[in-house]
Amino acid sequence: MRTFIAVGLTDDIRSSIAGVQSEFRKHDLDVKYIKPENIHITLKFLGEVDEDKVDGVCENIKVSMEGFKKFNISVDSVGVFPGFKSPRVIWLGVSEGSGKLSGLNRSIEETLSSRGFEREKRIFSAHMTIGRVRSLKNVKLLARTVEGMSGLRIGRFLVEDVRIIKSDLTPEGPVYSVLKKVMLK
Repeated sequence: MRTFIAVGLTDDIRSSIAGVQSEFRKHDLDVKYIKPENIHITLKFLGEVDEDKVDGVCENIKVSMEGFKKFNISVDSVGVFPGFKSPRVIWLGVSEGSGKLSGLNRSIEETLSSRGFEREKRIFSAHMTIGRVRSLKNVKLLARTVEGMSGLRIGRFLVEDVRIIKSDLTPEGPVYSVLKKVMLK
């Protein structure tokens, strides 16, 4: 199964994100938008994992999360990766809680790398992908739209768990299923 570890969002945050996406949709941009119900904060992509190993991964995540308590996140910035010259991803960023998310990521990476999972080579950046840029059509308009959202405030929510999520790829896009939730204290 194709799997990853993530933090889920609240319905209120998803609704606000849909509003941000609708602002981008007002412009003639070549962007494939992520369905709001699929938006999350990825802590670690695992790739293909045998179904009978999911419980073991869950136990490893529990170990890596010891010492972490519930914490708040605020979603309040927007940008593109890697930059405006060649944007590929439109993202929403986290200010409050980003250090805790980075700590969770480091702990999960450490625990799972000792269990044979490959470490991520890129530096962790707490974000939510809201769209994938398919071409440079109207890229200056994309840049102006992002810059016009500089004071963006999506909202704040409490992170209570970390999820192991299965991703089934379909012609209509990925379908995500939560396999396990590991609760924070």
